[in-house]
Amino acid sequence: GNDQVSCTNLVASGAQMILFTTGRGNPFGSPVPTVKISSNSKLFEKKQHWIDYNAGQLVEGKNFEEVTEDF
Repeated sequence: GNDQVSCTNLVASGAQMILFTTGRGNPFGSPVPTVKISSNSKLFEKKQHWIDYNAGQLVEGKNFEEVTEDF
C-alpha cells in the first residue's frame, strides 16, 4: 500500500514507533518516531541522510545476531 497512508493508519491504531523497511529510500516523515531501514547497502550509501540503518549487511555476510546487536 501507500507508505504514508499505511504509517498514518499504524499511528491511528496506537503505534508509538515505526520500523520502516525500504528498498527505494522514501524520505517521508510520520507523526511518531520512524526508523528507516534499508534493505541493501547501495541504498544506504546513496541516501545516508534519509536512512537510519543498513540491513543489507545480512546479505553481505554478517550473521543475524551481529546485525541485531548492532541495530
